Amino acid sequence: MRLEGWSQIPDGYGASFDVRSAPLWLRAWFCTPLLDRFAYPRMVKRGFGYLTLQPGVAHEDSGDVGEGWRIRHEANQPPGSVADLR
Repeated sequence: MRLEGWSQIPDGYGASFDVRSAPLWLRAWFCTPLLDRFAYPRMVKRGFGYLTLQPGVAHEDSGDVGEGWRIRHEANQPPGSVADLR
């Protein structure tokens, strides 16, 4: 069985999910053991799945991006995801 976001990610990309922005029912489903794998395709379909191109892979060499995925560019880092250690 192939599930978008769980076992199926386009070639040349890494996936991340914006769980904090998802509705409460989807966040609960996403955190439920054994059932969570079925929440990944729903996260992608609702626009909470992000793809980042892997380093060293040209955009032309990457796989086809399915419907629902959002592309996150290297320069676009979500707030609070990167912090300098001092």
